[in-house]
Amino acid sequence: MTNTKQAAMKNATINGVKLMKKGVKGADGTYSPVSYSIGVRYEKGSQGKATYNAAVIYAKGYAPLPAALFPQNESDAMTDYFEKDKVIFREGTPEFEIIAAFAAA
Repeated sequence: MTNTKQAAMKNATINGVKLMKKGVKGADGTYSPVSYSIGVRYEKGSQGKATYNAAVIYAKGYAPLPAALFPQNESDAMTDYFEKDKVIFREGTPEFEIIAAFAAA
């Protein structure tokens, strides 16, 4: 990895949330462990056809992601209580490029 990519990763933020190699830190200083991923996503109703590439931040260990990232959690609290927060950024956005660097590290 080049020094410029390392420097960019060191100062990476999205909506005031600091991104780190193994976690994110909210504006209030709360740390949440995460993993980063890049891959193909499927829209509901796409019948198994890939529809777009995306970078995803997944929460680990049920720690909630900072609200500034607008996390998704599709649980209904009755049956899906093991659902973890995630944030999805489509390819072509500046956030996608930032997360791609973390996923590749």
